[in-house]
Amino acid sequence: MGYELWDRSTGNLILDFGDRESALAFVRDQIDGLDARAAEQEVDRMALVRVTDDGRTSEVLAQASGLLTLILAPSTAG
Repeated sequence: MGYELWDRSTGNLILDFGDRESALAFVRDQIDGLDARAAEQEVDRMALVRVTDDGRTSEVLAQASGLLTLILAPSTAG
């Protein structure tokens, strides 16, 4: 299982990741230093999906403002 970050406006794959935290860290890095409006505009075009081992989409985890909510939430990783 893996994770992919997609550009919703173009339909292009941005990057793939081995775990969810790496994907969220990438998005955090993309918006680091941006004001709230610019950060919202940046993530508005993105969708984070979970994929199966054979590369099929298994679940859309978050997109647009839902992704912003995910990256701002405290990590539950131990």
